[in-house]
Formats: sequence, structure tokens, C-alpha cells
Amino acid sequence: MEDLIQYLKQRKFIKSKKVEEAFREVPFTNFVPKDQVERFLFDTPVIFPHLGRNISAPHMNAILLELLDLDYDDRLLIIGSKLGYIGALAKKIITDGFISIIDANSLVVEQTRRNLERIELNDQIKVLNGQPLEGDIENSPWDRIIITASIKDISLDLLAQLKVGGSIFAPVGDLRQQELLQYFRQNLSLNKNDFLKKSWGSVVFGPLDTNLDTSEVLEKDLIDSKEFSSEFHEGLRTTEDLTFFCPYCQFKFIQLPLSLKSAEKKISVNYKIECPKCRKKFNLRAKLTKNGNLEINIE
Repeated sequence: MEDLIQYLKQRKFIKSKKVEEAFREVPFTNFVPKDQVERFLFDTPVIFPHLGRNISAPHMNAILLELLDLDYDDRLLIIGSKLGYIGALAKKIITDGFISIIDANSLVVEQTRRNLERIELNDQIKVLNGQPLEGDIENSPWDRIIITASIKDISLDLLAQLKVGGSIFAPVGDLRQQELLQYFRQNLSLNKNDFLKKSWGSVVFGPLDTNLDTSEVLEKDLIDSKEFSSEFHEGLRTTEDLTFFCPYCQFKFIQLPLSLKSAEKKISVNYKIECPKCRKKFNLRAKLTKNGNLEINIE
């Protein structure tokens, strides 16, 4: 994890001490199943197909936390659970404030609660099963609201739940093109033009699930706790920083060190790499050979 934190700092994704310490203190292995640890350490989103959800790549969590600029006594509403990981990170900063997470899917809500329970934060973060775009009026007003999936527009209903001086952040647009927008509430007016608007650039998020499902959750539908682990460093082999040339635009860049299981010296891992310049993706295949050398191929 320390390699990942240093990578995020070097790339200026982590800028503040409070965000750095949050990453260090939250055991991500309680949110990421064992078989996806390497993906996460490689700064890649972790996908849960049966839940229809993901945990954003570490750099995106860092970007969002830095933009939120949280204080110890803030009130934060998270719309779209991301399985609780960003909420757990935020709680390490908001020690005396209040955090509420709302998600439309009852299975995702229960999995989020279980994840937070593993690190004893389930009693400190409220997790609601409800219509996300209605927010959490009962516990408003909020210092910060973050929407963790794309929406077409930010509604006045959500803006109204902000304190004066509060901000909402959301990826706004369609599936192909989105902007990470911030609206800052200057006064009690609910005229949208009275909110300061700022764009933090282009992003790509999956769409926010607004189909409310409050079905009963069965134990078999949840990820077995045995699939998670509080340890991730045993049996891992870490390479030095790897330098790549994008096969499309020939841009040279340095990527995060690979962390690979070296048990029995048998491994073959496929990573998806995104060029930071042209944004095109290509495959990297890493294989640990019999003599212990790391063989890397780019496709």
C-alpha cells in the first residue's frame, strides 16, 4: 500500500496530509476481495459484476477527497455507495462530523454495511436504501455532497440540502462525455444562477443507479467475508516503476509498480493500461517465469 500512496503523491493526486493519512489508515482489503487486490494496487477500478457496482481507482478517490477539502466536523452526504470505501476514507478525516451514504440498491446497501462493519465504522456512518437523487433531507443541511456516478444534471432538490458555504460535486453529462462539476452555495437563494459553478475537467463515470430496489437481501447474495483479507503483503513481489511507450501515440510515461503473487512462482496477470495523453487503452501481460524473472508484454 505504501508504494501506491507514494505513486499517488508523486502524481499529485494526493496533495494533503489528511488524505494521505486516510489512505494509510483505512485497510482497503476489507473492501476489495483477495483476487482483485493486484488490480487495486495497480490503480485500477475494482468491479463487482453481480452488484453492478465498482470501487473507483485509488487516484479518483484521492482526487475527490482533495476536492471535497473535508474538515473534522463536516457533514457529508455520499450519493452512490462505492461499497463504502470512499466513506471510510472520509470518516478518517471527519472525526467529529456526520456521514450519510445513500444507494438505490438494497443488496449494495447491505454489502456496504458489511464492509464498514469489518473496520468497525458501521455505527459511525449511516447507510440508507433510498432514491439517491432525493438526497437525505432528514439529516440535512450538508457541508458537502458528493455524487459518485454520472447524472444528467444537478437538481435544485439536492442544492437545497447544502448549507450556505457548502458544495456539491458530481460528474455531469452523458455516458460518453462528462464534466466533474462543483456548485457552491453562496446564500439562501434557490435560484441555480446564485450558486457558483466550477468545472474540474472531463471524467468518465458509470451512470448513477436510480432504480429503487428495497428487496430482502439473502446471505448467499453477499460477498463471503472469507473472500476479504486484512493482509495483502504476504507473498507479493513488487517491480520497480515501469516505463511504457503508448503503442498509439508513443507518449512515454511511468506506471505504478506491479504487485504480483509469487506463490509457486506461477503467475500470469493481464492489466488494462490507459495512456495519460491520448487516453487510449492497451493490455499489459505480466508473467513470472520459472527462474523468477518478470516477463512483460504489451498488446
